[in-house]
Order: sequence, then structure tokens, then C-alpha cells
Amino acid sequence: MGKRGPKPTPTKVLEMRGSWRASARSDEPQPEPGKPQCPSWMSAEQKRVYRRLARGLQDMGVLAKIDRDVLTRYTVTFVQWMDAEKVLNDKGPTQNVYGKAVDEDGTPLVIGTTDRPEVARSLALGNMLNKLEAKLGLSPADRVGLKAVGKTGKSKQGKSRFFAGGAGAAGTGA
Repeated sequence: MGKRGPKPTPTKVLEMRGSWRASARSDEPQPEPGKPQCPSWMSAEQKRVYRRLARGLQDMGVLAKIDRDVLTRYTVTFVQWMDAEKVLNDKGPTQNVYGKAVDEDGTPLVIGTTDRPEVARSLALGNMLNKLEAKLGLSPADRVGLKAVGKTGKSKQGKSRFFAGGAGAAGTGA
């Protein structure tokens, strides 16, 4: 029988929310933080997406070197989804269906229309992306309740949220 209930919230997320439960945990693995190396076999477009995403996750403070595989899967899936969307943008979501009958000059007659295969592909890839985005915290709903934590480990409060050096920094008039 599998585990019951919702998946536990990671300790890092609890810390960012300011929850007391984060300090009550001591047995959660702590992966080495850092940006994982982009796989060399990726296409140029995949590398651009991978590096952009890794930079964003690192800026959020949630990226570890062990996250390379999930980041790679997300990147490959995202680029495949983009390719399907490009076809749909260029050719439209439907295509003609031709019958065996032909007109006077031998052109097959259109008997109807159907969705392009890229429609189903885009929807399936979109569903996979939603799942991967939830794992990586990439959607606004997955970030609800998180607090921005600076390099000091403390969340910024008051005016210090808006000034790089905190309240009273140079150029603030103080």
C-alpha cells in the first residue's frame, strides 16, 4: 500500500514560508546547492531554455546540482511543445481531409477537416509541462506563500525590499 495523504512540503519551502515546522525536521536530504551543468547533447534552443530556467531557479534560491535531470526533462518537453505550437501558428489547428473523388482537373476533393496531430501533441506536452512546473515551482500557484529570502538568509522587510542596500542606502536620500 502506498503512502497516504498529500506529499509533504519540502523543508526549503517551509523555511521560505517562515513555518516553524521547518526547524522540526532533521532527516530531509540536503542536496548541494548550485547550478547544474547543461547537457552537451542539447540543441542550441534547448540550451538557451535550460540556461534561462536554471538562472531563474538559482535566483529564487531553489536550485541544486542534483536537479539536472528534471531540468533537462522540462527543457526538452518545453522545446517540443514550442515546436508543436509553431506548426499550429503557421498552419492553423485544422487540416483538410481529402476523399478519393477528384474534380475535372484531377484535384482531390476536400470532404472535411480534422485537427492537426500537433493539437493533441501540444495538449499532451502541456500537461507534462504542468506537472514538471509544479515540481520546479515555476507557476505562480506553486509559489504562493513563499517569501523572498536574501543572501543573508533573512527575508527582507519594510523599505529594504525595494533597495539593494536596505533602507538608508546611497541614493535614497538618507
